[in-house]
Amino acid sequence: MEIIGETFDSTPHQNKRGIIWEFPDGPAVILDGGDYVEYWVEGKLSREDAPAIIDKSNGREEYWFRNLRHRLGGPAIIQKGEIGTYWVAGEHYDEKIYKEVFKTPLDDLPLLVNKALEDNKYKLLIRYRVEERI
Repeated sequence: MEIIGETFDSTPHQNKRGIIWEFPDGPAVILDGGDYVEYWVEGKLSREDAPAIIDKSNGREEYWFRNLRHRLGGPAIIQKGEIGTYWVAGEHYDEKIYKEVFKTPLDDLPLLVNKALEDNKYKLLIRYRVEERI
């Protein structure tokens, strides 16, 4: 295992408690000559607007934000030759529900909220859409 970056103690890229920390200019963990990489921020698997885990050996990419699988605008887990899976704030969503919420124009969102009052996961997605307006 090759870990690069600054040190917080004598162990490369780990803080005093042994937690992988971060490297601001690139991945915190690099394995297999760069075919597998992980991005960490403040001890959490996290990267904005790009996959936090990239595994070139099997074509897998995973989007994480603050230790939660999370991606707005597409699947959070992409595997070559497979259908992606959708996650928002650590919650898994059916592709149909996810796409319905995100294709709805923000002005029509109140109609969707009324339609989906019974589904807590649906509410979480709608909350993210409402925050887009702010």
